[in-house]
Amino acid sequence: MQNLVSLFSHSALLIGKPCPFFFVTVPLRVVYLNNGGVPCQHYCVGISGGPWNAELPVAWDGASCTATSDPSISCFDYPGAPVSCTCAPTGAGWNKAPFNSVGKHYKK
Repeated sequence: MQNLVSLFSHSALLIGKPCPFFFVTVPLRVVYLNNGGVPCQHYCVGISGGPWNAELPVAWDGASCTATSDPSISCFDYPGAPVSCTCAPTGAGWNKAPFNSVGKHYKK
């Protein structure tokens, strides 16, 4: 416990500066098979308990959209045309809903 307290007291000295003790890199993955029929956020969260089109690692146990390939389209917009989505792992679980029931969660 002493080392933990010591670590936090030393990290307090680094406020406003990069802290090497807590640096975490979140892996991102660009997926390319969204045909535009669903928002990138929905594509990233998966379908039927797993990643959509098996483009993301199952071990991520869920993902969330961080960006789209078109800056004018948000993660929550229906693109209407093929779009690439950038996804990050969440660990919150894959969406369990099948395709025919997910549209009700998003507005067109």
